[in-house]
Amino acid sequence: MQDYYTREQTNEYKRQELQRFANQHVVGKDQEAKESTVHMRQKQNIALITGDEERIYQDHLKKIEREKEVQLRNQKEAEENDFFHKQEVERVRLAAKRQIVTQNCQELKDLRRAIVNAEASKANHETIQIHKDQIQVEREVEKVQTLEDLKLAAEIERQLKIKEIARAEKMHEELYNGMLFDAAEKQRLADEFRQEELNLEKKMVSEAIAEAMAFRQQQIDQYNTKVVKATTERREFEQQRQQLKANQLKLEQEELYRINQYQKEQDQRDKKRKEMQQFRQLAFDDLLNKIATQLKQREDKINKMQALRIEIQEFLEGEKLKEREAAELMQRARIQQDLIQAMHNQQAERAGKEAEYREYEEFHKNQVIAAYRHSQELEAKAERERRQMVADYREQMDKQLELQREQRMQEEAEIRLFEKKMASEGELDDEAKQMIADERARIIRECATKVFDYMNQGQLTEEDLSIMPEDIQAKIKEIRTERKLTQAGVGAKEMQYISSSIVPNNQKVVETKQKVEEMKRKYDCALPW
Repeated sequence: MQDYYTREQTNEYKRQELQRFANQHVVGKDQEAKESTVHMRQKQNIALITGDEERIYQDHLKKIEREKEVQLRNQKEAEENDFFHKQEVERVRLAAKRQIVTQNCQELKDLRRAIVNAEASKANHETIQIHKDQIQVEREVEKVQTLEDLKLAAEIERQLKIKEIARAEKMHEELYNGMLFDAAEKQRLADEFRQEELNLEKKMVSEAIAEAMAFRQQQIDQYNTKVVKATTERREFEQQRQQLKANQLKLEQEELYRINQYQKEQDQRDKKRKEMQQFRQLAFDDLLNKIATQLKQREDKINKMQALRIEIQEFLEGEKLKEREAAELMQRARIQQDLIQAMHNQQAERAGKEAEYREYEEFHKNQVIAAYRHSQELEAKAERERRQMVADYREQMDKQLELQREQRMQEEAEIRLFEKKMASEGELDDEAKQMIADERARIIRECATKVFDYMNQGQLTEEDLSIMPEDIQAKIKEIRTERKLTQAGVGAKEMQYISSSIVPNNQKVVETKQKVEEMKRKYDCALPW
């Protein structure tokens, strides 16, 4: 037991030291992050804060807040673990004390012995009752002369056999439990104490491993976050450059599409104009033919004038058509020249933007590489400091454990002297007395209520009788009342049992006789075993 308390104290001290070291490490990382931020700002010497820098600064502030929350949460968990550990140590101490007190208490030993004797008396009484019932059955069978008596004997035999089986099973179970009560109780208490000790050790080991794994996983997650961030920024830059190239290609395709579309529309307009001219010419010729047909009788002068007018009209229309075609050709050439000039301007603008973007890309890449190199240097520095802190902590722990070992040996010597003093004086404190009272009440509720009828008078106190069930308390009142009436000269009434008769058949009578003979051979004495 003292070794267990020693291990508990050692494990508690180790856990507190590990928690203190983890808190110091978190605070150190926070300070390093602040110093690294100031150093980077001074080194870059940037006058204007861009959007990316503002976002990085806000993320850094959020990270610091999260680390503070983690530190507070770790401190709170440490306080809760201390509280639960103290409760567990107190529970183990009470369990060990209860086991020692209940095993060494003479009062509880006498009560258990009385219950075991009562259970044995109950088993003997039931065995004797079974034997008496068997003898009664044999007598009843011997007196059977008629079929009605044989049927009655068979029915009684069947009922007694059922009762015998039930009583035998109950008697065997209760007798076995009574004989092994003390041994089972001691084994149960020892197993509970051993299991609690093992569970506590496993819990402390698992907590220490979980804390170490959590700290290592936190470092790995921080490194992975930095790598993923750099990779993500590089991927975003590649995506933006690909998107810019795709936009340039799309603009060139749109320009070519507009030029081709304009050429197609111009060809369609030329085709429609020629078709309209042919249509007008054909319609005009048809009209002239009709007029010539209708005016055959007109004079030749009118025909000559009409032909001359037609020639003049055609000449004028041809001139107008040539003018329109020349104007359209000039407009088309001017539009094509404007498109070519706009395309050259766009190409020059894209070249300037590409140069600016490449310059910005190179500047951003240098910033990311410098930040990553600085973070690697900080991590290496923190790792060296952590190793030095672990070495110092290990040396300090060795010294502290040596001091604790000496104090523990002194405390164990004082505890052994105190135990010897208590064993010699035989005095119990209030807590031990309460444990004895609780154990006595439990034994009475679980065991004494089953064998109350077979316990001797004076083995239970009035306090024990007061915690009995209501039916047993009512039975106690009836016994006391009957005892008073008997002392006063009042007799009890006798009850007569009249069984009904049923007419059996010949086969049932034969089976009944065979069972009776078998029971005679089986039970030769009052005790079946």
